[in-house]
Amino acid sequence: SLRLTASPQAGAVLTSDGVGNASWQAASSGSFNPSTTGPMEFTVNGARALRLEPGANAPNILGGFSGNTISANTSGATIAGGGINSLAHSLTANYTVIGGGVANRVSGEGGTIAGGAANSVEGSSAFIGGGANNRALGAYNVIAGGSFNATANAAATVGGGSRNQAIQD
Repeated sequence: SLRLTASPQAGAVLTSDGVGNASWQAASSGSFNPSTTGPMEFTVNGARALRLEPGANAPNILGGFSGNTISANTSGATIAGGGINSLAHSLTANYTVIGGGVANRVSGEGGTIAGGAANSVEGSSAFIGGGANNRALGAYNVIAGGSFNATANAAATVGGGSRNQAIQD
């Protein structure tokens, strides 16, 4: 645990001596911008590395590339890392998770993408483990990995491979 000895000034950074004593110092390449009512951001070399923000029912955790986004009025959403330039991640529903990778999108409440590239979860409580260009459109869908796979039926599963579909006719 850390003991704070004073209140922070704007733009100050929290430092520790490694034995439990902490203090606020003038920011250099990293900074910590504390707030008691709004979001809190950690920056490294001038770019956001982590943002903790309040949600109506649970806080949001926004990590990785500074261009990753969590929509306003969203609660309990987490982007753990990944994203880059034009390949940022996006969460637009409550209780969603992106673990890493690039260009992943979750719009179904309770949906998760563990990683990979350009994957999309649109069904509620759906999951994509990884791979690229997979789409889980229905509720409770699972795509373990692979590429260009799609699911749409409720509780449909694709184990992997390429261009497989579990879609109702």
